[in-house]
Amino acid sequence: MKIRFAAAAVVFLTGSVALAAPTNITGTFFPAVDGVNSFQASDGVSTFSSTTSTTGLWHDRVGVFDIVGLPSPASGAYQGQALTSNLVVTTITGLNPGWQYNIDIIHGVHTGPVGGLQDIDAGFSPGAMTTFLEANSTLTGDLLMAGGFWNVAEQHIGTATADGNGEIDVYVNYAAGVERTVYNGLAYTAIPPGTGYCFGDGAGTTCPCGNVGASGAGCANSTGSGGVLTESGTVSVLADDLTFLASGLLPNQSALLFVGLNAVNTGNGLIFGDGLRCAGGSIVRLGVRVPDAGGVANWGPGLGASGGWVSGDTRYFQTWYRDPSGSPCGSGFNLTNGVALTFQN
Repeated sequence: MKIRFAAAAVVFLTGSVALAAPTNITGTFFPAVDGVNSFQASDGVSTFSSTTSTTGLWHDRVGVFDIVGLPSPASGAYQGQALTSNLVVTTITGLNPGWQYNIDIIHGVHTGPVGGLQDIDAGFSPGAMTTFLEANSTLTGDLLMAGGFWNVAEQHIGTATADGNGEIDVYVNYAAGVERTVYNGLAYTAIPPGTGYCFGDGAGTTCPCGNVGASGAGCANSTGSGGVLTESGTVSVLADDLTFLASGLLPNQSALLFVGLNAVNTGNGLIFGDGLRCAGGSIVRLGVRVPDAGGVANWGPGLGASGGWVSGDTRYFQTWYRDPSGSPCGSGFNLTNGVALTFQN
């Protein structure tokens, strides 16, 4: 069976089971109580959406495995008797290509003996499934299922990267030897592609002359605060839409964006000029800009050809800039914080 849902508050999903005559079901996806995402009851027409157990099939048990608190009509979970393997592929769509996402599985756990375990298998490929044990589940609420004696559990499958179409496939199946498996859906949160590091706030290497910068910035310059480097766009090599913005620089003074293979001094940086050098190793210059009157400079998109990165590469970015008049330590130049990125197709 394949289920598709989009990264939006309310969207439509479809699914199909590889039976003699595959049938589609249509329902709605909602973010539910306690941050749980669950599937709404199907159309009630499909042969495998009955309210009674069907060996080896995923189906709805409306009124039993509904999650309390969802909009009407009630949200019915897909539930499979663990006697016959029936792999479910759930495709999350509408994501940012190249972004990483934390993916959790939402499933039902009975509070008392029901004749067997309620474990569930999930993963990002059919050959790499992890069994999530009911005993290790983190319950998101007490007795959230309508049938009574069932809790809604949330467990972390792992981190996955959205492909070039903005999609992630999640595979779910019953765990061998369990009595039944209740699959309510998935919860997912985006991990922004860039990770800032090597700040001049004193947490790592001390700024050269005690010129501590603001939180999230490099060491302080002659303006009294530090330069800040941020990124936007995606880490998709194919899209090549990554951009950088450096702020808190000196107006009309040159600024250079560069990229390296390493985070210097395990990401804490080393003293260089009035700031900290955070990126090193086979440095590539990505262009000189002259900041505007507000001390802001931009680079990108289309940086991939100069940078030379490919899918799977991690690169470390930083901006060097001039500060010729009144620089705190007298060197006449400074640097922003660093930004680390891992690229995907």
